[in-house]
Amino acid sequence: MAPDWTLTWWSHFGAGRRLTALAARRADGSLNGLLPFMIDTIRIGPLPVRVARLAATDPHVVILALPVAAEILPDMLARALSDLLGGKSAPLAVTFTPASERGPLLDAVRAVIPAGSAATASPGDRDLRCVDQKIGTHTAFELPETFDDYLATLSKKRRSQFRRDLKNLRQAHGMTARFCHPDARDFAAFVTFHDKQWRESGKGGHFTDWRGSAAFYCDLSDRMKPRGNIWLDRQDGAAGPLTAQFSLVSGQICHWRLPARSTDPELDRLSVGKIGLILMIERLIATGVRRIEAGVGAYDYKLVYGGEAVAVHRLIVTRTTLWARLRLAVLLGWARLLHLGYYRLWFGRLAPRLRKLVPWLHRPLWTSWIRSRL
Repeated sequence: MAPDWTLTWWSHFGAGRRLTALAARRADGSLNGLLPFMIDTIRIGPLPVRVARLAATDPHVVILALPVAAEILPDMLARALSDLLGGKSAPLAVTFTPASERGPLLDAVRAVIPAGSAATASPGDRDLRCVDQKIGTHTAFELPETFDDYLATLSKKRRSQFRRDLKNLRQAHGMTARFCHPDARDFAAFVTFHDKQWRESGKGGHFTDWRGSAAFYCDLSDRMKPRGNIWLDRQDGAAGPLTAQFSLVSGQICHWRLPARSTDPELDRLSVGKIGLILMIERLIATGVRRIEAGVGAYDYKLVYGGEAVAVHRLIVTRTTLWARLRLAVLLGWARLLHLGYYRLWFGRLAPRLRKLVPWLHRPLWTSWIRSRL
């Protein structure tokens, strides 16, 4: 929720959304906390339903630090929820999904409103309830103080394979390491590399699926380059790039966003992508990073190389009235239907199979599906 991120995100994705914020100040007028929200519109067919979310967040934001002093967070959340959900024109709900069990939001919201119950959530005496359900996992790496300690957590077979493959990549392919805080040009090169990998495997890849994400991250790279929050770890060979890792790093936390690797069968045999991951971990440990947030979903290779599966929750606050509960049930039902019918069946299964028979360009994910992820 750094200003550079928020401002860049809003300039790319803020259309059709309304920004509102609650600020807390000390007696001398200095800022003690800021909770920015955006009011979004989800359509159930022709019917619009308004929902509030933390500003400039999306389904990839699993762990985040709120710009609020810890001692006033419960009071600020209670006030924000009461203000947002009060009045006839209020949104139906406030969603904090996806909320990680390793992040601050789950406990903070639970402290204000116990899950599944009605409670007074603010000085405004709004009767609110919280929907709190496990909906999957994300992966987190808790890093030790030294790289040797990290290697010791791997099996003897994995350690030997890492050293052997690393040696072969250096000797046979001239692998060298490059690290940078990218500008837009550097990031555009990463986009090209990432896209090439996924298109050769018959899929669109992140920057195709998520409309506008390449332009967003290119602009963000230019804006945040002086702060050094965007990292590109890259290994190159004599014939070009071998593997790369794109991360957002703040303090002791790394948000590992995307990897990319060559699809050359010989490089795949040498586990070039996994070598890139381990070398990134080595750099992160050396710079004092202690946690990697590695994205939503279960990936076996992440767990094998030190990741843990951490529960992710659907976390939604709404009013206790029967009308609000019915509308939320309909909205969640619609979101599930869209997910199963469009994303799981069409996007994940049918479209890739049909594309093998009748080639056509990969299309971005539907905006309606993205906004329905509650």
